[in-house]
Amino acid sequence: MELDQLKKIENYSFQNLNTSDAFLEMFIAIHTGMRFGEIAALRLNNVNFEQKMISIEKSMDMFHNEREPKTKSSIRTIRVDEKLLSVLKNLRLNQTELIIKSNNQLVGRYLRDTIKELNIKQVTFHALRHSHASYLISRGVAIQYVSERLGHADVSITQQVYSHLLNSLRVKEESKAISLLDDI
Repeated sequence: MELDQLKKIENYSFQNLNTSDAFLEMFIAIHTGMRFGEIAALRLNNVNFEQKMISIEKSMDMFHNEREPKTKSSIRTIRVDEKLLSVLKNLRLNQTELIIKSNNQLVGRYLRDTIKELNIKQVTFHALRHSHASYLISRGVAIQYVSERLGHADVSITQQVYSHLLNSLRVKEESKAISLLDDI
């Protein structure tokens, strides 16, 4: 997903947070790169507001059963931005209550309707995770950090999935290196 499209979905979901928690799920995915099931299992006690971190410890399957995350590396703590923290602070939930009540089908429907209304290309919910990672990589965030943030078992998984971006960054880095060498 192109950055302008991601921004449109982020803005639309932010403006509609009070209408459905499906928008909150989209918003969290865009800001964290978390998997659908990881967000579905999220509680306020997983958020450390002082340290600006979210602990990802569980996942929710499609039958609404809580389980261990996909891999051992999926159990992680990630730093989050102020905008997301502010949204989470405004939730009126107890610490152990699930933040998201919507299921995968409902969130998918809201995402499809949002995309249609915004007149952008149709994508799945998982594309929000990919777009989060692509955005970070395209802005020069180290692949190792992005891999850890996504909870990938191995950085090679991240490298495979985002190889197209890494190749374009390689060309930029190559040009930068040659330019620096020309200055010697």
